[in-house]
This record gives sequence, structure tokens and C-alpha cells, in this order.
Amino acid sequence: MIGIVGIFSIAGVTAYAQVFSTEPVSRPAPVVTIYATPAEIRAGESTTLTWSSRNAAACYGSGAWSGAKSRNGTKIVSPSGTSTFALACHGRGGATTASFTVIIGNATSPGLPTKPEPPVEPQPPTKPPVTSTTTTTLPPPTCTLTSSKSSVLVNEPFTLSWTTTNATYISDPGGKNNPTGTPSSFSVPVAGQYTYAITA
Repeated sequence: MIGIVGIFSIAGVTAYAQVFSTEPVSRPAPVVTIYATPAEIRAGESTTLTWSSRNAAACYGSGAWSGAKSRNGTKIVSPSGTSTFALACHGRGGATTASFTVIIGNATSPGLPTKPEPPVEPQPPTKPPVTSTTTTTLPPPTCTLTSSKSSVLVNEPFTLSWTTTNATYISDPGGKNNPTGTPSSFSVPVAGQYTYAITA
């Protein structure tokens, strides 16, 4: 508002005149923000639409949604395909429109987050198998030793023979391993009494 004061003097008489001019008041235009989280989803999934406005008296949706909307709010949406959500807000300073596009991707879309695998339940430790030990008792070995002669002269040869059962190693009178019982020939260098044994 501008005021102008004028002073007029006519024939000694002073008169006053006031003139006022009113200018229009500037009103701020509405500010509108709208977005979705997440911005890209798979078909059948949902996303949360969030919007806000300032200097607005009323808001209206268009595109993938329509009708009167609150000036601020959130809404869970499940578009079947890529969709654009537009919001127009009106106020004394005019009208402002903002929009956001929700992309419907597929399983191989780059940048699309992968659903986490369900946690694996811990399993109890596996008990080691019980091993049974069987002890087999073998019968003791037996052996029989025989001589071809019961008495001999000095340097007269004679033969020792033997048989065994349940034996794997035989130490014959000559100190050799002879499990087959092959007869061996012996002689005595001097007169005397000699004892011969086998070990099984």
C-alpha cells in the first residue's frame, strides 16, 4: 500500500488531499514432494508412497491414483506394472504438480535387491556312531616232535619231524621258521644227552 499526501493552497485557503494505492500481495506457490520406497519392485510386491506439501489448501491425485488426497501422508501401493503417481496441490499462490514413477522389474533387473535367504536353523551335533569291538579268541597252538631214533652214536645222523595246529610261526630245533613241519636231519658231535624243542 502506497500513500500520497498532497497539500493545496487556493486564495489563502489550504486544503489537504490523500491518495492511496493498494498493490497485490504476493503469495508463495505450493511446494509438493512425492516419492516411493523402494522405487523398484517385482510384480506382486508392495511399495510405500510418501508425499508432503507446503502452502497448499487442497491436493488431488492423478495417473496411477486419483481423487482428493491429504496434503501429507503415506500409502502402500501394489501396482501391476510400471506406474506414475502424480499429485497436484492448490493454494492461494497457485498450483504445483509433482510425480513419481514406480518401476516394476523382473528377477534379473540390475540393482533390484535380492530377497534374503531364510536363516538356517542350527542343527544339534551329530553323535559319533557306536563301534562295537568283537574280540575273537583263537585256540592255543599245539605241536608234536618225534625223532627217527631214540639213541644214536657220535656223528650218526637222525631225523626230527613235527606237526603243529593253530600256529603261524614255528621255530624248529635249528632256529629256523619251519611251519610246514619239514623233517630236518641232525647229528651229535660228542656223546651225551640232548634235548630238542620246537616253539609255536
